[in-house]
Amino acid sequence: MLINRKVTQWSCFAASRYLCKKTKVAWLTILFTLSLFSTAQAITISENFDNGQFNSQLFSLYIAGTGPSASVVTDHLEITLPASSVVNPSGHYGCYLEGPLLVGDYDAQVDFNLLTWPTPNGGAGIIANNCEVSRRNFGVEVYEAHFSDGTEFRVDTADTIGKLRLKKTGTTIQAFYWTASGWVLFGSSTNPEFGQGTNLGVAAFNFPYQLPQQDVKVAFDNLQITYGTITENFTDNQYNANLWELDYMGQGSTAQVINDRLEGTVAGNGYANFNGWSFTLIGDFEMEVDFTLLNWLPSNGTQISMGTYDQSPDELFQVARGSGSQQEVYFTYILSNYADTGITGPTMSGTLRMVRTGNKMEGFYWNGTDWQSIGSTTDSRLATRVGVSLSFGPYGGTYSGTQAQAAFDNIRITYTTAGPPFDNGNPGNPGPAIMDLLLN
Repeated sequence: MLINRKVTQWSCFAASRYLCKKTKVAWLTILFTLSLFSTAQAITISENFDNGQFNSQLFSLYIAGTGPSASVVTDHLEITLPASSVVNPSGHYGCYLEGPLLVGDYDAQVDFNLLTWPTPNGGAGIIANNCEVSRRNFGVEVYEAHFSDGTEFRVDTADTIGKLRLKKTGTTIQAFYWTASGWVLFGSSTNPEFGQGTNLGVAAFNFPYQLPQQDVKVAFDNLQITYGTITENFTDNQYNANLWELDYMGQGSTAQVINDRLEGTVAGNGYANFNGWSFTLIGDFEMEVDFTLLNWLPSNGTQISMGTYDQSPDELFQVARGSGSQQEVYFTYILSNYADTGITGPTMSGTLRMVRTGNKMEGFYWNGTDWQSIGSTTDSRLATRVGVSLSFGPYGGTYSGTQAQAAFDNIRITYTTAGPPFDNGNPGNPGPAIMDLLLN
């Protein structure tokens, strides 16, 4: 039996603004954590708990209350909740294996084995800040999917061994369970809020004020994570406001999303910027963006650029298409140093690219057949945590008096690790909402 209904209050899983409300039932939830890897061509990594351990560079273990434990046993992860567990001041107990912030698309899968599974006891599954797919037991055995917009799905099952899957594409999240015939999609929801970054993790916890405390043990193995990219295509004249924002410095330059792209007008000494406001990039990354020059007279004194900035915020790097007093140019601006490449003939559209590898930054443009390097620098200052931005403004900071218009489209970011915005606490530990639940 499959049930789809709206619920007024969804269960206490990790949701930024919905966490730990007055739920109707007590439950146990197992979350599994994704590290932050994204590539232009998606890759798949696995955590198989080989050699009796998990990757401690990606995961950190936390305990709520007393009694619960998590350990790697014969190459799988076991979560144990003894019936004798004592709740913390928030009224629950559990353990949580936390991973870093995840921005962009993902496809997460995990195997489960219900080792000790009395009736009733709660559930086990994959959870993000705004959704979960789980194997549940309230006295009735089910697969269940919850979403923070209130949508809930259930389907009856007797499986004690199986697989769960949670997949996010843009602002749509889908929940699956595995059968002999393959993956079965049984729950899905689309919401603009799902476009924001999220934390996912492996955890087990229980709220014993509704269901009796019982011994529970669940095993997980073969965590498989396929990572996508951060993309923005301005479809339907919209952008993901959970990740991006328009910002202005000075006066005269404006930007708007129109014609399914970001169009900017430079008519003064100010700059119009499109900033990734809710995330930063740590480690190696690549970023590309397409551009079109709409109203672009020769020597108009305008530039369009893609770049990085630090917490100051100081500009560390720019790769740009500019119109100087003498020629049309591509150029880079790295730690206050310019490097430019003249263009033979007019180029009214193209693609800009910036790449960070270690402490080296390099800028490129696409020449029609290959990437052409414009400039690069190796410096420890370039390896810091950065924000990213697109910009329309005057070339060299001084408006020439000639109005110009250009457009950006198809932003693509490939990254190794993402962090919180600069105004959001300790970058080393983003701390999802679930931490408030487990550590209060």
